[in-house]
Amino acid sequence: MQKQLTYLLLVFVILCSGIYYIGVQDSKLKTSSGDIGLTKLMKQVNVSAGTTNGGINTNTSIRNIQLITADSVLLDAKFENTQWIGFIDGSETGFPLQKSHLATLVRDLTDADIVEYKSAKPKNHARLGLLALNADNSTATLVKVTTDVSSFELLLGYRAMLNNSQFVRFNDNNQMLLIDKLIDLPDDNFAWLEKSLFNITADTVTSIERTHGDKTLWGLQNITSATQERIKNSMKTTVESHNPETFNGQRFAFSALTLDEELVYPLVIDNFVSSLLGLTFESLLTLDTIERGAYQLLTRFTIQTFNNETVEVDVFSNSSAQDEANVSNFTTVPYIVKINALKRGDYLHQWLFVIPTYQLDAILKDRADFVTKTPAD
Repeated sequence: MQKQLTYLLLVFVILCSGIYYIGVQDSKLKTSSGDIGLTKLMKQVNVSAGTTNGGINTNTSIRNIQLITADSVLLDAKFENTQWIGFIDGSETGFPLQKSHLATLVRDLTDADIVEYKSAKPKNHARLGLLALNADNSTATLVKVTTDVSSFELLLGYRAMLNNSQFVRFNDNNQMLLIDKLIDLPDDNFAWLEKSLFNITADTVTSIERTHGDKTLWGLQNITSATQERIKNSMKTTVESHNPETFNGQRFAFSALTLDEELVYPLVIDNFVSSLLGLTFESLLTLDTIERGAYQLLTRFTIQTFNNETVEVDVFSNSSAQDEANVSNFTTVPYIVKINALKRGDYLHQWLFVIPTYQLDAILKDRADFVTKTPAD
């Protein structure tokens, strides 16, 4: 028993160090590795603060966190180049993760108290959802944490009747435990990814243009005070000449309007810009999906910023998604998005994005969706 308690202490020291390591990258989670869970755990297992931690340095850093079920990998998080990256289905290129989810996971494991020691008989593992992943009908989730110097594996089983409690056991130990935490898990391997496509604010955008092939469908310009005069001079007709409210509360306007046109409503263009800059994704697809799925470029949005950055948002459509011989079930989504942004790292370039339908509906706008004919006097 003493050996097991010592092992528990060792594992939680690793976790305490890990939550500090994740937390230092988010100002809301900054803390000290010495006061998270350790005091509670030491009191529980009746060891003094001076007890050896088995050679694990309290400054040990977590490098990899995996959540694995019998059927899939829910999370494969690795710390690379100052940020946490989630890797999808064994891919060599990942995508940035939301740190808050990882910190919460480690914190909950660290803060968990053992409420009760349950059976240590393997024949009872199935009753509490703690069968090994390679066993038939396993429903457990394996938490695997790897640090600079060590690793541990914990199986998460069923939720107990007691609120916010859960059955667990270490993967190499038959002893089942009831802890006073219910560990939150992602629904799939996309759930904890950073879903925003790009961090661009409206006040940094100078212009947005929509094109189809070589044809420009429409263009927008920023009309803040810094650029208002320059834009007026480039317009075929000044906006003020036929729409006195253009610069009243609006940030963007069409590059050119005819004298008999006006906006459908005052902030229609600004709302579109917010929708475009706020795009998020549901899931990722590999770059070869375009060829395998017979996708064709539908339209391109080109965003220019004040610091001379160009971001291209390409929307592809799939008109032949019914061809089961060439298209897998997962690639039959009607639209996918590709981002070209040289100054925004490699992650955006390595993936295609499945965008929620309601967000696509908000950006696939024709000129007629923005302007209408001015009513006759």
